[in-house]
Amino acid sequence: MLTSFNLGLSEGLAINSNNSENSDSDKMKIIIVSNPVDITEEHDILHALFEAGLDHFHLRKPNSDQKELEEYIRKIHPVFISRIIIHSHYSLIKKYNLKGIHFPEKVRREAEVKEIIQAARTKRLLISSSVHTLEEIPSCNQFDYVFLSPVYPSISKPGHVGNLTPAMFKEWKQNHSFKIKIIALGGIGSDNCEELLEAGFDGIALLGTIWEKSDKEIKIIIKNYSDIKAKVDY
Repeated sequence: MLTSFNLGLSEGLAINSNNSENSDSDKMKIIIVSNPVDITEEHDILHALFEAGLDHFHLRKPNSDQKELEEYIRKIHPVFISRIIIHSHYSLIKKYNLKGIHFPEKVRREAEVKEIIQAARTKRLLISSSVHTLEEIPSCNQFDYVFLSPVYPSISKPGHVGNLTPAMFKEWKQNHSFKIKIIALGGIGSDNCEELLEAGFDGIALLGTIWEKSDKEIKIIIKNYSDIKAKVDY
């Protein structure tokens, strides 16, 4: 249940009202979603990604309790914490100058979400969610952006495929009007990222294409990220 998250927004959050990053989602082109389980040298990789220009990092650790998630955040250099969007344990935004919160699809349907969104807006947090069909998007206008997945066969979840193509999304978007940003997720790499922006997506989210290379040298991971960034960050 959502109530178990104990958001506590009314208690006052440590959010920097001068943080222009949190009020501007228009510049968003690339998001990286964390590996769901911890990997070797993960924080070293993450810091290198931040230094390479990453400014939207979704911290998703579904099996971590609040203490473990907080320990993860504490290992990140303070200058980069304002680039993090958390997927759970939302009360941590009371202690850290995070960028925003993300509601998984099943949480989004809870009755308390509307109240939490209203409170979070006063703190200038970015708020996002996830959808898996085009039909769900019009009902998500209360969010700044949503992940639409999978747009290609998933790298991190073999066998997980969708029924969406860039051409289908482009046609759908031309016939619908909405303010929410749509971020493509699933199976995205340097070979297909450009066609997604050409189809009208507002950005891309990377997961498998980054973390599947976690056993490689960090410079190889950063080169992969930088190659993608050069293609879509214009």
